[in-house]
Amino acid sequence: MVFPLVYPLFTRALRFSEQQVATLSTLGSAVAALAAIAGGALSDRIGRRRALVVGCAGVAAFNLAFVLCRGLWTSYGFQLGFAATSAVASGIVYASLLALFMDLAHPRLAATHFQVSMALLNLRGVWGNRLGGRLAERVAPATMFGAGAILELLPLVLLPWLNPKKAKAGVAGGGKTD
Repeated sequence: MVFPLVYPLFTRALRFSEQQVATLSTLGSAVAALAAIAGGALSDRIGRRRALVVGCAGVAAFNLAFVLCRGLWTSYGFQLGFAATSAVASGIVYASLLALFMDLAHPRLAATHFQVSMALLNLRGVWGNRLGGRLAERVAPATMFGAGAILELLPLVLLPWLNPKKAKAGVAGGGKTD
């Protein structure tokens, strides 16, 4: 949800150059990709749900920290550090979520189940960008990042109902295998 806010914040309000914004984006993406590998390992070690809670709590904490460090926003060094460290939490969320999706997919319908999960993840991105873009025109950046922190935690209340064993047992026959 905060993504549509980032570019205008960096270029207009904070007056970072296009190259600086590109560097921040590249750094964040690279670290998130590496962190996703670590997030997969973490998810295997402590479980999908726990790893997802750790990652989401991390994203929320970084959003709140960003709000609390408003006086440092103009520091490019701060932004580089923030981009790298917050990307770690994002990578953990992404890897844990994909692992949970795979766990929830019934083996005989795995391709369909996983694709539905991915489609919903993409729909969440579209919805978040649309809502975030509209809110960014009306709401201060600090408020947006605060709301982003809260919204990152709300879906965690659904985790107790996401049970891979029940999901797999709930599909009786019907699927085809090769």
